[in-house]
Amino acid sequence: MEITTRDLGNRQVLMTIHVDQERVEQAMRGTARRLSRQVPIPGFRRGRAPYHVIIQRLGRETVFQEMLEDLLPDIVSDAVKEQELDLYDSGEIEDIQQDPLVVKIRFPLRPYVDPGDYRSLRLEPPQVTVDEAEVERALEELRYEMAIVEPLTEERPAQIGDWVTLDMQVTVDDQPIVEQYEDVLSPEHEIAVGFAEQIVGMRVGEEKEFNLPLNDRWSDEMAGKEGAFQVELTDLQQCILPPLDDDLARTYGNYDSLDELRQAIYADMLADKQRQAEQAYQDQVFQTLLEQATIEYPPQLVEDLVESEIETLEQDLQDSGLSLQDYLKLSGKTEEEFRDSLYPRVETILRNTLLITTIANREQLSVSGDDIDEYITRLSGGPTAPPGVHELLSSPSSVRSIVSRLLTTKVLDRLAAIARGELETTDQEAPPEETEN
Repeated sequence: MEITTRDLGNRQVLMTIHVDQERVEQAMRGTARRLSRQVPIPGFRRGRAPYHVIIQRLGRETVFQEMLEDLLPDIVSDAVKEQELDLYDSGEIEDIQQDPLVVKIRFPLRPYVDPGDYRSLRLEPPQVTVDEAEVERALEELRYEMAIVEPLTEERPAQIGDWVTLDMQVTVDDQPIVEQYEDVLSPEHEIAVGFAEQIVGMRVGEEKEFNLPLNDRWSDEMAGKEGAFQVELTDLQQCILPPLDDDLARTYGNYDSLDELRQAIYADMLADKQRQAEQAYQDQVFQTLLEQATIEYPPQLVEDLVESEIETLEQDLQDSGLSLQDYLKLSGKTEEEFRDSLYPRVETILRNTLLITTIANREQLSVSGDDIDEYITRLSGGPTAPPGVHELLSSPSSVRSIVSRLLTTKVLDRLAAIARGELETTDQEAPPEETEN
């Protein structure tokens, strides 16, 4: 048996198998004997007809096709072993030539990941600070949180510091959003840049229209877009702010003085900024590594993942009493358009997962049973958790998700430590140059 392979790219190979004629003939005779025991041949007892009579009676093409069903799995298995191919899935026959027997099969291979010299990656971590003005703004917001809202003693227009109630319609990309807005009127509480300035001076019952860019208090899809506002001021009340003193600190929490509250706010703000900065730094490190890594996978893997996404959605919809067609109708997409829309997200998740798994293997990182138990206990709220929560989080599908999340966290923590220069290459043996998943 002569075997050749050709790299097609994207982790696919085309294998051409030239099967020895002697092996084909032996297989043909074996298949003919089997068929003669199943199909009556006039003038002969079952299984006793000569080979040439069986061929004449049944036809060579019929015997050949039956023979292929028996022989093909064996020759393909032998060829894959001989070529030492690491298959992702079974191949797809491209062509079969009968005489001589030549079989061409396209095989998808397992993904290939080479993260490069990630141990040499260095990125400057961000420096986080909290200034006095930020603490004072937080204290001022705290005063508004603890303010007493009272009716106005006299009729007047809205001003900064008032509690306003608005009937509001915002149109974004020709899509109207209607809601009631209730909040203190201040630049810190704006839903769009310059919103407070537009409301200042309005009287109860007055209507106004204006356009403003939306800020990050809206969804990620809407933030930054221009919104067309139609508002009516339906109620206006005054906020009586408490003095900024030790009594405020004691009322707000277990603090003996305003200075102690300031220190606590500073510490909380600093810790929050550090968490955000570390997350952003880890994302930056991972994206840098992702750009330098070589990641290849067969198209069939993406197709399988897209199909899995659709099956999961169909099951979720079915649980809600809907069908996929109902969902597509609501979203205004054809099935083909919806399927195409899944590919970018699926490929992003796939690339991230492949790289994370590779780094975890290189760095010998894993998730233990204790890690999972601790996470479930923390997430469920411990002994005081409502009945059934712990069992739900311990289901196989939930545990798989938890393992993925914990492993990702460990990998990102390790990569950030490497990028900060906290780990040296000599900490462990140099990792292999390439990885196949």
